[in-house]
Amino acid sequence: MRATLDFVNNIFDHYNILCFGGRLPRLPIRLTDSLTHLGAFVHPKVWPASRPRGAGECHIRVSRCLDRSEDELVDTIVHEMIHYYIWYTHTVDDGPHGRCFLALMNEINNRLGLTMSVRGQTTSETLDSDKRIKPHYICITHWRDGRRLITVCARTRLFEIHADFAACPRVIAIEWWWSADPWFNRYGLTRTAKAMFITDADYENHVATATPCTCDGRTFQPLTARQPSSKF
Repeated sequence: MRATLDFVNNIFDHYNILCFGGRLPRLPIRLTDSLTHLGAFVHPKVWPASRPRGAGECHIRVSRCLDRSEDELVDTIVHEMIHYYIWYTHTVDDGPHGRCFLALMNEINNRLGLTMSVRGQTTSETLDSDKRIKPHYICITHWRDGRRLITVCARTRLFEIHADFAACPRVIAIEWWWSADPWFNRYGLTRTAKAMFITDADYENHVATATPCTCDGRTFQPLTARQPSSKF
């Protein structure tokens, strides 16, 4: 399903009671066409300590661009509500997904059966230490604003991810690659069209040395010779 305002607001009201005792004032929720951010809590960076925090000064963004399950949408919305709760209650945490956030997230997951998660902050040494050899299906997207982004895809979702990127007017080219390089383990498997930044150096050292492939939304296979990327 794709997010709608009625659905998102109903989920907000329902989980506001279940998770936060109804303490969170209703705030604006904006639907976006983002493929790189499923959700976000947006608030002023500076706030006078003496001034009460109000819902009118912030908002939650939820992407409507992707077809996701209801459970995935609920996880996204409640995740952003936790950020809102921490900000609204002046809770001091030790990072964007610090100990307070994680404690509250885990408590809600355990009590209500949700599956929220965050990508932990890891050092480059930790990332490089993962030497597992396994296949990686790699999608590189080129965007109208000049960005080049990477998605390491779950094999079962290749065609859905390809279709979502192909339907996005801001994506101007798509490349597909295959690699068993353990370096790609750092990205984890993505089941939706969610893309992340990749540096030019990492692209040249790891992606450009992988096996180029073709994907037309129905078949995925290695190229026998270099061919141009798919363009839209």
